Amino acid sequence: AVAKSPVSVETDFDDEYIETHISYQFKPDGSYQLKSVAEAKGLAAFALSTLTQVSEGVVTERGLKPSTYIYQYGKNKDKSRRATFDWAAGTLTMEAGKKIHAEDIAEGTQDFLSFMYQFMFVPPLEQMQLAVTDGKKLGYHVYSFEGEETLKTRMGMLRTIHIAKTNADNDRKIDLWLAMDYRHIPVKIRFTEKDGSVIEQTATRITSDIATGNTPQ
Repeated sequence: AVAKSPVSVETDFDDEYIETHISYQFKPDGSYQLKSVAEAKGLAAFALSTLTQVSEGVVTERGLKPSTYIYQYGKNKDKSRRATFDWAAGTLTMEAGKKIHAEDIAEGTQDFLSFMYQFMFVPPLEQMQLAVTDGKKLGYHVYSFEGEETLKTRMGMLRTIHIAKTNADNDRKIDLWLAMDYRHIPVKIRFTEKDGSVIEQTATRITSDIATGNTPQ
């Protein structure tokens, strides 16, 4: 059975150049909102704009079911994306800048924000393949189990499951470390780009009604 939704999960991530705050809110009507705001700090703030992502939808017996996903980098409309899920029609409409196109979608399709929090409901080793949209295209993430690792963080030691996206439907590799005592929410995220550059962030704070060591059903 899919676990009940936590009411609120707030996570702060940090690295040398970027601070990210991700907020998950579950509402009484059964809907959810996920919001991620990544802001550059120090000298990097002069070169990098704020990246905001928002995923909204409902929580079902299978976990998160997005209805809209918005990606906005800075104030440039050409760098904005929007994905609209029409589950009744079985279509996904993606708007990236001035380009709009639609594709058929299968049950369980996630957006680039919701897929990382879907593991709260379906444990990662039970669901290692996901259809995911970033608002620009629809791709398929196939994950491999990299092992259990204990991370040293500002909050102390965290037991995690490390999974990695291994398929090559796009050029970016994604590694996720999911906290075993916090319903498998991401506590370390690493993106490795095609050119070899790496963006890696580790959680510095978690505020939630998910109790450490407790996985309510």
